[in-house]
Amino acid sequence: RHYCSYNLEFNEVALGEIFFVRRYRFIEEENYFMEKLLISLLSPLFNAIKYNNAIDEAQTDPLTGALNRIGMEKGFKREIELAKRNKDDLSILLFDIDYFKKINDTYGHDFGDTVLKEISSHIKSCIRTTDVFARFGGEEFVVLLNNTDKSGALLLAERIRQQIEQTSVMFDNEEVFYTSSIGIATMNNRDDRDSLFNRADKALYEAKNNGRNRVVISQS
Repeated sequence: RHYCSYNLEFNEVALGEIFFVRRYRFIEEENYFMEKLLISLLSPLFNAIKYNNAIDEAQTDPLTGALNRIGMEKGFKREIELAKRNKDDLSILLFDIDYFKKINDTYGHDFGDTVLKEISSHIKSCIRTTDVFARFGGEEFVVLLNNTDKSGALLLAERIRQQIEQTSVMFDNEEVFYTSSIGIATMNNRDDRDSLFNRADKALYEAKNNGRNRVVISQS
């Protein structure tokens, strides 16, 4: 096998590497043609990457790396449409950090930001890359789980809740523990975006009202 490889760079910005592979050797005229073609593609490729990065940044929460409200709404629309079209299960988890205001008041907002980043890291470590993960409020997060029924969502939520509960964050020489409450809803035939979200939200408030640090599933 023979191949040619090119490192692509434009305005001193690395754009990646491209390979051409086949079973017999490339001749000089072919190399010349490929190089001319790649040179003509550098500028539009650079602009496309910049545009794509700008779109990603506009949909991402800068503190936690999760999607923001804009990204969440796009993910909601896509996942609900796919689930209805393919008749797949779709579940939603709503997270709230328990007594987060007290954490901020006691240890300061910088420490509160550290807790937000830590809980985001816990959630990311447990979910799939295909799941939609977003921060939609100050200390509130949402995860959309495609192809996941009620029992699967409960299993995942409990695993995340326990992982959060068992992990501390250091403040000076003090170990600070925190917990989260989680509401779950699984989409039924009558659900749209609002009804699915509202059912999970009611389950979350039930978890908070019944002592926090627990998972509650919407039964409707």
